[in-house]
Order: sequence, then C-alpha cells, then structure tokens
Amino acid sequence: LLATICAFIRRLHDMNISGWYYFLLIMVSMIAGFFLEMSKLHTLAIIVPVAIAIVITILVLAYPSSKDKNSFGEKPVYIGDKEEK
Repeated sequence: LLATICAFIRRLHDMNISGWYYFLLIMVSMIAGFFLEMSKLHTLAIIVPVAIAIVITILVLAYPSSKDKNSFGEKPVYIGDKEEK
C-alpha cells in the first residue's frame, strides 16, 4: 500500500502537481461514502467511493507528464526518449 501511494505521488510530481492532491482524492471518496452510508444506501456507500477513486486514478495515469523541468525536479527519462545533443 505504501509503495502504491508513493508511486501515485511521484506520478503527480511528474505532472507538476503537488502530492497533497492524493489525500484530496482519499477525502472525497471518504466523504462520498459517509453521506451514502448516512442515507441508508449501504451498497452504494461501498461502490461509489471506490468508483470515484478508480476513475480519478485512471485519469491521472493517462495524463501526460510535464514536457520540461518542473518544480519537483528534472524531466523524467523514459525508455525510447531521444538523446539530446
């Protein structure tokens, strides 16, 4: 679990976004689950927060990294990147 959190935060940094947004994702999911639990929709209280987290995770993973150096460090090097001369 800790490795997954760290990888997600590094991915956010690659996109020049603060890692604190990961915890915002967790809070949104928890709040959605809480309100659904209070409204007696117990099945949805489990499904909706997980669905929210999955959709946002897929969007973050699909979003391209920043092209240049960002505030978190140098541009990540990927396999297949052309070597600059």
